[in-house]
Amino acid sequence: MQHLFPLRLVEAIAKAGSIRAAAAELSITPSALNRRLLSIEEELDAPLFERTTVGVRLNAAGELFISHARRQMADMDRVRSQIEDLKGARRGRISVAIDDGLRASGRFASLLSRYQAEHPGVTFSVNKIRSSQIADQLADYSADLGFALWPTLDNSVTLATSAPICLHALVHEAHPLTRLDTVRLDQFVGFPCVVPGMNGALRMLLDAAVSKKNLSYRAIFEGPIECAYDRISNSDAVGLEADMAGADTVVGTGKVRIPLRADDFPRAFAHVVQLRGRTLSIAASRFAEMVKLEFAGFDS
Repeated sequence: MQHLFPLRLVEAIAKAGSIRAAAAELSITPSALNRRLLSIEEELDAPLFERTTVGVRLNAAGELFISHARRQMADMDRVRSQIEDLKGARRGRISVAIDDGLRASGRFASLLSRYQAEHPGVTFSVNKIRSSQIADQLADYSADLGFALWPTLDNSVTLATSAPICLHALVHEAHPLTRLDTVRLDQFVGFPCVVPGMNGALRMLLDAAVSKKNLSYRAIFEGPIECAYDRISNSDAVGLEADMAGADTVVGTGKVRIPLRADDFPRAFAHVVQLRGRTLSIAASRFAEMVKLEFAGFDS
């Protein structure tokens, strides 16, 4: 829509932090983009950015403007989705932020796959970030929904539904732990550990459990477990994974996923959250309803 074009220009500059970088993203010249920005600022009778030696950053007026712009663009996406739905096209785009402590390739991926099987015209955009960052992505309309272990629940965020999480030890197929049906925490920490990054929700869950039992672990890798798959496949290292209830236990060739004893850890849930008061697009609201129905059978 033509009236949204100035909003998209300011959004692009804010994200890039530079008129030159934003111009390259928009495929226009920096001078043309700067003229358009000056025209917007003249119409508002206020500058939107602070010019610095290394680029630009939003000032107070710019923060107000960008919040308005993001609401307008999100509302237009919702209207487009409704119009497409009336036409029977079932199109749309759903942005989801998922806690970096949750296994994206497990239950989460199956939910997306099932939804797209019914609505092939819908595109998903997924961003894996820390739980503490999900509320920010909802607030600036970067995400429609968030899947978080320990979400920030304040007046800006509302809880849609929850499901218990399952914790697993990930090891190679010849690992000594594979003889067990479930793994105790003391058995888990008896091997070199691949653990989530510091300050993440899953790392805090592990540290709380270890501290309660006066145990300790030797971390040989801290960060996304996917980056340590080769290490796990070729050593006695053990990794920690979390998934939503109902996930399958299938693992790629050479690795085995074994449940950790639930009593050894504080009870935790995967929470689905959204921005309070925001009307989601038809595509996103239908996905949220599907997830609610999926999780309704679990005790939360």
